[in-house]
Amino acid sequence: MLDSAHLLEQAERLAAPAPDGERARPTDLHRAVSATYYAVFHAGLTAAADQCLGRDNQGTELYSLAYRSVDHIKMKALCRQVLQREPSPTYKRYVPNGGWGADITAYADGFVTLNEQRMLADYDPTYVISPSEVTSYVLVGRTAIRLLDKADPAARRAFLTLLLFPPR
Repeated sequence: MLDSAHLLEQAERLAAPAPDGERARPTDLHRAVSATYYAVFHAGLTAAADQCLGRDNQGTELYSLAYRSVDHIKMKALCRQVLQREPSPTYKRYVPNGGWGADITAYADGFVTLNEQRMLADYDPTYVISPSEVTSYVLVGRTAIRLLDKADPAARRAFLTLLLFPPR
């Protein structure tokens, strides 16, 4: 299983100057953005599968099934719902009393931001990013993961459940 902390460390290494002092290469900076996004994506998948099946089952086929049931499009759609001032009728009934809270909202915002940057980094040949921008995105990723982990239990449970079981 991918470790989000390791992906963020990889992103930092890719954005760092080479031992000879040479600036990080554009390809490395692009990969750093991608690794940062995947850290946040996999943190959400792990949290959802852990909630559903428990950490003790991480090596099982059922855990893998839950983990792999979420794709990038589904997660982005849920995060966009969280960021809306008024959720759609499909989602409204699942929003916890008191709303999503700042932590889940910040995770959703970080996810959407990093998803958009990852798409540019991976698919736009004109995308240019500096090492300092990568450092900022790594901070966005670290913050998003930390806030997901410490979010209000009811909001976190609702968010992760909707991630695995989107309403129809």
